Amino acid sequence: MPEPQPPELELFDLDDCFTDTRTRLVRLGEKYADDCNNLTEYILEAGWILGIDGGCHEEEEVKAKHVLHDVAKMILQS
Repeated sequence: MPEPQPPELELFDLDDCFTDTRTRLVRLGEKYADDCNNLTEYILEAGWILGIDGGCHEEEEVKAKHVLHDVAKMILQS
């Protein structure tokens, strides 16, 4: 009788779930440190880590501007 196949499991990064926000932002900064051409992607990923989305705009640049605006508001309110 043949050996049954193991169950198909999705790979899941537990570091993303259990690390604190600052550590995740530092890792993101290290990821984009040498790549100045992807500033929009960096801002959107940082916004995702902070729980800020760029709204329902189609263009990524507009979403990134909204993320920066919300981050600035958070800084000024604290």
